[in-house]
Amino acid sequence: MLVAKLYSGSKSSGDFEIRPVKDEE
Repeated sequence: MLVAKLYSGSKSSGDFEIRPVKDEE
């Protein structure tokens, strides 16, 4: 579920597009 939340804000930020969890890990 965290990935989905990050994905939502990832597109806006453009930092982690297809690897938000990886950045957090």
